[in-house]
Amino acid sequence: MSKIDFFKTVDMSTMAQLAEYERMLSPAQAVAQGGIANPESLDYLIEPPQKIDHSRSAWAIPRMLFIENYGWSVPNLKLLHGICEFAGDATIVVPASGKGFLPALINAKRGTDNCECFDVEVSEKAFVKTTELDAANYNFSDSEDKVLLLSWIHPDQSWLLDKCLAEFKGTKYVFIGEIEGCTAFDSEMVGWTEVETIEIPRFIGLHDCAILYRRGV
Repeated sequence: MSKIDFFKTVDMSTMAQLAEYERMLSPAQAVAQGGIANPESLDYLIEPPQKIDHSRSAWAIPRMLFIENYGWSVPNLKLLHGICEFAGDATIVVPASGKGFLPALINAKRGTDNCECFDVEVSEKAFVKTTELDAANYNFSDSEDKVLLLSWIHPDQSWLLDKCLAEFKGTKYVFIGEIEGCTAFDSEMVGWTEVETIEIPRFIGLHDCAILYRRGV
């Protein structure tokens, strides 16, 4: 049975089925098989994006497990390809990088280690080298040739998004999160032009996506 068929037909009434659902959603098995070394092998990266629309009791545990082990958003191949094409060989600056699962995929896809990840607290489960640094103390003065990536910044930390956008000197910015809802978002984006919106797999009730921006008109 394919993953998409599984999502459509499974009865989530038993813990065994729930565990199987989590296994299929989670990239853990692909990572164990070398998925980071070969991002294209990540069979959980659903194409085209599918909304995971089971009952709340069904998705809550898998979502918590995914967040605990990987991150807040579920990347797919379209996102991975889109960011890599958009950024080219440029260094990608990732404030509040968390576990850095997406940067790890980007590094593997590009064959480089050009994601500059930092967070106020470094996760023991981080997939990439992460510097312990508060975003408030990051120096953007040499960021002209870099790309900024902000993913799932909490609304209570909207200052972080505002600071990064105000101080970032580069011309390319990747936003991942909700335009209205669970993440901070600059609805005006003065001085920036939207290049592309990339749909990603979502858990029920969420409306997150990725938006690529270029500075100027």
